[in-house]
Amino acid sequence: MTKTVSRANALPGDMLIYTIHVQNADKRRANRGVQLVDIPATALRYRRDSLRIDGVPVAANMFDFASDGSKLTISLGDIMPGKSRTITYA
Repeated sequence: MTKTVSRANALPGDMLIYTIHVQNADKRRANRGVQLVDIPATALRYRRDSLRIDGVPVAANMFDFASDGSKLTISLGDIMPGKSRTITYA
């Protein structure tokens, strides 16, 4: 798993886009019921409707962003052998 951010330096109010890449390195077995838990920077304010999995908007029932912004939990479902998922949000 890797996580990157669109800017190394930011000022309050600047928009940052986070990208998380999750890969199933096993070539034989699927990872079942994968959940990703991310702890965003404390100053981050989630931009509504910005969450995407593989470029597709995510339904509200597939993720939970704690009301205080301290934790993002995303249901990724199954990741097939050798496959990956890319998550982005602002």
